[in-house]
Formats: sequence, structure tokens, C-alpha cells
Amino acid sequence: MKTMSPVSILIIAFNEEENIRQVLESVIKLSDDVFIVDSNSTDKTQEICKEYESRGVKIVQHPFENYAAQRNWALQNLSWQNEWVFWIDADEYLSDDLVRELRELFSGGEPECDFYYVKRRFIFLGKWLKHSASYPTWLIRLFRIKDARFFRPINEQVIIDGKPGYLKTDLMHDDRKGLSAWIAKHNRYSSMEAVEYIKVLKGVSGDNDFLKHGSRPDVKRQRRLRLFMKMPFRPLIMFLYLYVFKKGFLDGRPGFIYCVLKGINQFNISCKIREYKLRESQKLESH
Repeated sequence: MKTMSPVSILIIAFNEEENIRQVLESVIKLSDDVFIVDSNSTDKTQEICKEYESRGVKIVQHPFENYAAQRNWALQNLSWQNEWVFWIDADEYLSDDLVRELRELFSGGEPECDFYYVKRRFIFLGKWLKHSASYPTWLIRLFRIKDARFFRPINEQVIIDGKPGYLKTDLMHDDRKGLSAWIAKHNRYSSMEAVEYIKVLKGVSGDNDFLKHGSRPDVKRQRRLRLFMKMPFRPLIMFLYLYVFKKGFLDGRPGFIYCVLKGINQFNISCKIREYKLRESQKLESH
């Protein structure tokens, strides 16, 4: 099968019937080598994906372990038609302008850089959060499949060497599942983040290969996060940082709600860290 561009697409999905059509409609404008790695969705996700099989969309099933492991499995085991991949979440989509930019990037042959960052435009309660969601946050989304691997089970990062490039057009994030689903998802995330926080505090996070690239924006962000992990009063600091320092108040009521929820998420992480430490001490005492 001849592809319309030298870029393949990777999407990780589980119960994304509200979002999956939006992302598929956008990526098939760029590529006809689209892989959706699904974790046995129980809603209409699989049914919707199969509607796009004639456009190069392939849905495969793989048990979910964590986000990094799922993406690494996909990179290593799927039959990619292209050297390059753009990975995108099910609650994101490519704007027409970003599709055009990606086409132009490859129109002259091999790109100049080894991997590319893109800015994510975060939509929350119908509003683009220009301030409270820390725009612009630069994320590596385009790279050669053979060169990259993911680490961190949650909020995964890409370990990759070479020359970075930067796309001009934003990647759109617009989760249509609603606020209840957002809160439930971040409750799950907080459990995973608590485990990662403990690893960092113990010095066993295993991220040295990533942190050696000190000048990259994603590495700088992770270094700041590691300092933040060691601070007291993290829920309050998170709220004040986003709402005051980052001027989240300019995002109106959606911005205020988002900043409060981010503070609550840090509170949940702190509580779960305390719970995990208590369980560890109880195990030691029992032995």
C-alpha cells in the first residue's frame, strides 16, 4: 500500500468512543498507516475504528501495563510502513494547519532534524487555557521509530538522541468525555504519580539517559518537577503557581476550576505517598 506521507501514526486507546472519531478524522488526512493500540475497550471504540479500516487504520489489542510500556511495545512489534511516527493521544487531534506543516516538512525529502517538538493547545470546559495550562508546553511527538524509547509509566517521556526541531503549529487537546471522566482519570494518575515521586525521592527513578539532555525543554521541565516533588505544601504551591504566577486568572472560570483541580491532584498524590510509606513501614514491622 502506498502511503500519502512518510509518517505513520500511533494512538493508544481505551474506552474512547467520545474522542476517537475526532482524532481519526484528523490523522487520516496525513497518513494511511495508522495504528490504534487498544486495551480491550468495552465501549464502541473498536466499532468506530473499524469504520476507518479502508483508510489505513489498523486496530490491535494489547493488555495495558503502563503508558510507556504500551508505546514501547507498539514501536517494537507493529509492522510500520514508514521510518517516522507521530504519536498522538485519543483526546487530541491534528488541525488542518498542522497536517499541512507536517506534509511540507517531508515534501523536500528527509527532514533536517532527528525529532520534533510540538506545542499542545489545551482545551478545558470549552476554553483554550492560554495561561493556566502552562502554554506553550513543548512535547516530542515526531521521531524515527528505531531511535526512540519511552520511560515513566505515567506522563511518559521520550529518550532520544540527535538534533531537535520545532513545529510551528499547535497540537489540539480537547477531551470530550467531560469533567467527571477527567477527575476519575486523574485519580488513577495520582496513584501512578505517587509511585514515581517515591522513586525519585529514593533516587531510583532510572531516568539518567533522559536527564543528560539538559538543554531540552522537556528535560528542563522534568528537572523542575523533581525540585517541586521535594517541596512542602505542594497543593497550595501548584495552585498559586498556575493561577497567579502563570496568570491562570486570565482564563476565567475554566482556568480557576482547572487550577483548583490541579492543586487537588497534588493533594491526592501527597496522601497516597503517605499511604504507601505507611504500608512499607507496616511490612517491615511484620517481618
